[in-house]
Amino acid sequence: MADPDTQDRELFGALAAGGKRAEQALKRLYDSYARRLLGLLRSKGYTMDEAEEIVHESFLKLFRSSAKLAEVDSPKAYLYRVVMN
Repeated sequence: MADPDTQDRELFGALAAGGKRAEQALKRLYDSYARRLLGLLRSKGYTMDEAEEIVHESFLKLFRSSAKLAEVDSPKAYLYRVVMN
């Protein structure tokens, strides 16, 4: 079984490379993390609507800044930081 951190780094690398693989990588990351990120935001007092908007905006930001992602050491920490900022 592959290490989740390694898989996430590969997905970030695919995002950085662009193209069709980037879209697929973004979808896989969203499917893996959206529920947890929503839970984090809800635990911080955000409504479900606010939390959903923040998560969606965070993934859009991730996609827009994808060129930088190949060098991210901890994708999970990076995602949580983007959502909390």
